[in-house]
Amino acid sequence: MATRAKVDSRKRAFLQAIELGHTVKKAAGFADISRSLIYRWKDSDPDFSAAFEHAQTVALEVYEEETRRRAIEGIRKLRVHEGQPVFCWVDPDGNVIEAPPFETREEALEAGYRREPVYDVAYSDTLAIFRMKAIAPDKYCDRQRIEASVAPSEALAAALAKVRASE
Repeated sequence: MATRAKVDSRKRAFLQAIELGHTVKKAAGFADISRSLIYRWKDSDPDFSAAFEHAQTVALEVYEEETRRRAIEGIRKLRVHEGQPVFCWVDPDGNVIEAPPFETREEALEAGYRREPVYDVAYSDTLAIFRMKAIAPDKYCDRQRIEASVAPSEALAAALAKVRASE
């Protein structure tokens, strides 16, 4: 039978993993507990249930910050050509150059020139759109305008005429 301290430490480990953005399955694995135990705790322990909700709120903020970063700052991706990384020459001052002014590669390296991998920055337009929809839903939400014109049935038309006549 698990001691109270061991149960509490497993709950803390699980909640910390959730706050970092892990799934329930992964967080349960970190805490060395089953997913079903998580849901039993959630149903039977109001304090744990509240802490679980709070951890999910923290995780949502982690995800929101990451989507902002990917949309605005982008992510670096190694440039590859024919399965091999692409490199560029950099002079001793840190400037990218086409080629060093030396006959051999060894001379360039000895003089402080170096080869560095080339990275491209990829931005996510999709994440930017989702952020805009979340921040300003009235302006950026998906909407359709449907207009319909329906003629009332004879019975409804007669009832409307009767109501209008009594006004």
